[in-house]
Amino acid sequence: MLGWIWRGVLAFDRIGSRIPQLIQMMIVELIIVFCLGAFIAKAIDARGGWGCPGEGELDSTFWGALGVGLFFLFFFVRNVFWPRLVQGSWTPVTTLPMGDVGLVVANRRWTVSYEYLTSHPSYILLLLPVLWLPLLMIWATEGQGCSLFYNRLFGWAMLGVAGALALSRLVAWYVLRRGRRQFDTVRNNTVSAARAGWEIAWKPILMLMVMIHVIVFAPIGIMFWNEHRAMAALPLATAADQSVRGEYRRIAGKVKGELVLWPHEGLGRGSNNYHGGGILMDMDDGGEALLLAGHSALPGLRAAIAGAKDGHIEMVGRLEGDAITGDLADYSHMTENDFPPAPRGGRVIVEVGQYP
Repeated sequence: MLGWIWRGVLAFDRIGSRIPQLIQMMIVELIIVFCLGAFIAKAIDARGGWGCPGEGELDSTFWGALGVGLFFLFFFVRNVFWPRLVQGSWTPVTTLPMGDVGLVVANRRWTVSYEYLTSHPSYILLLLPVLWLPLLMIWATEGQGCSLFYNRLFGWAMLGVAGALALSRLVAWYVLRRGRRQFDTVRNNTVSAARAGWEIAWKPILMLMVMIHVIVFAPIGIMFWNEHRAMAALPLATAADQSVRGEYRRIAGKVKGELVLWPHEGLGRGSNNYHGGGILMDMDDGGEALLLAGHSALPGLRAAIAGAKDGHIEMVGRLEGDAITGDLADYSHMTENDFPPAPRGGRVIVEVGQYP
C-alpha cells in the first residue's frame, strides 16, 4: 500500500530523481521573468502612462537586466522550440567529521541518473511559484498613487513575460508539435501517449507543485486563520472607549461625509500620493468615531468604503484615545481640524489597519 501511494499516487519516485532539473528550470524562468519584467516596466515608467507622468531614464542597470534576461531567454527558446533528450544525474553529498572541521564529499553510491525532455507542456506548472512574486507586488501597490507606479508595472510586466513563456510552450508542443518524436522514444508503447504523458510528466510536476505550496502556505494559512480568530474575538468599540488608548477593537457603523486625504508635500508624482486619510462614522451603538488610516492602511480603508452596503462598514483598529496622537500628527499630517467639530459627547478615534 505504501509503495502504491509513494509511486502511483504521489509519484515521489519520479520527483526525487528530477528535482535538480526542475529547480534549474524554475530558476532560469525566474531570472527571465524578473530581468525582462524589470526592463519592460522601466521602459514604460520612463515614458509614463495611466495618469502617471514619465519619470527617470533607462540607465545601465536596466540595460544590464535586459542583457541577462535575453541571455537566459536564448537557452529557453532553444530548449522549447528545438527540444532534445538529455541525460542528467545528481549525487547527494555527506559530511565527514575531521576533528573540528567537517569535510563535504559526494556520496557516489547514491548517484541518480535520469533522462528528460527539455520541453513539455507540464513545465508550465513550474511557473506557479514564480508567479507569487508579481502577484504580491500588484497586491501591495493596489490603491497607491503614482509614487509606486514602477512597482505596479513591474508586477504586471512579470506576469506578461510569464504568460509569454507559458504560451510558447503550448505553441511549440501542440501547434508546431515539437518534441513529440523525442517523447515517443522514452514512453512505454504499451500505454497511450496521453497516459504516458500523465505518468511521466504531468503527475510528478503537479505533485511537486502541490508539495511546495502546501509546505509554504499551510503555516501561512494557519497564521491568517489564527489572526482572523483573534480579530473576530475583539470587543466592539463603543462610545465609552473615548478615553481608552492602545487597545484593539472592532468598529462597525455607517460612514458619513467624505474621505479626507492628507497629501504628501507637493502631492509627489502624479499628484495622488497621500500620508493617510480619515473619515467619520456613526457607530452602531450610537456615538461618533473618527477612522484614521496611515499610508499603508489607506488602500484598505478606501476598499472598505467602496464595498460598503448602504454605507455600513466594519474594520479593526487601535484606539487612540480622545485626540490624535503626536506621532500620527507629525508623520501622517493628521488633524481633526479637517472634520466638523466633535459632538457634545465626544468621539472615539481609531487607527484602522492595526491588528493585535
